Amino acid sequence: MAYHDTTDINLSYVQHAALNRKLRRHQDQLFKRYSKLLMLRVDFSYLQSSDSHGEGDIHSTVADITMMLQRCGDINGLVGYAWVLEHTEQHRYHIHAAFYLNGQKHRRAWTVFEALRDTWKDVTWGEGHAYRCEPKEHYRVRGEWVTSYDDARGRRGMQYILSYLSKQAQKSLGVICHLSAIPVSPAAGRRRKHS
Repeated sequence: MAYHDTTDINLSYVQHAALNRKLRRHQDQLFKRYSKLLMLRVDFSYLQSSDSHGEGDIHSTVADITMMLQRCGDINGLVGYAWVLEHTEQHRYHIHAAFYLNGQKHRRAWTVFEALRDTWKDVTWGEGHAYRCEPKEHYRVRGEWVTSYDDARGRRGMQYILSYLSKQAQKSLGVICHLSAIPVSPAAGRRRKHS
């Protein structure tokens, strides 16, 4: 992983401290449940030429992302998510999301992204656009790596990527977000020591 720094927060943005703690705690809880995670970052918006782009509001956007997630509940290996609503003049209401895949079952995120993208398009009657924040060589932290619960450096990298969701900007109406429930651990199996 190309990760050259020890910071786990994108310092280009002022952070909403409470939201950042909430997102980190959620990720930590998922690591207590799963030994390996693969995080996929996706942004959901509406096509600029669409009615939803011009007329969409908080309620319709939250309804759309909620419906999409209900329909995606059966994606194999999808074990959690976190999303945050934001607003700008250019993009209007849009969603930044992080999806967590069971790293024991997934090494790549493309097929999960395709399922999410297609469902978003379906839920929004063809007016939705999904953007995969795919890893690029020049990024400070390259995402979409399977990260083990005991990989401190990898987890800091995931938190750095996740910190984009907790920036204070574009949240003029306050924090509107949702984090998935943490699946219950199976009774069988070897217990892991947590630090």
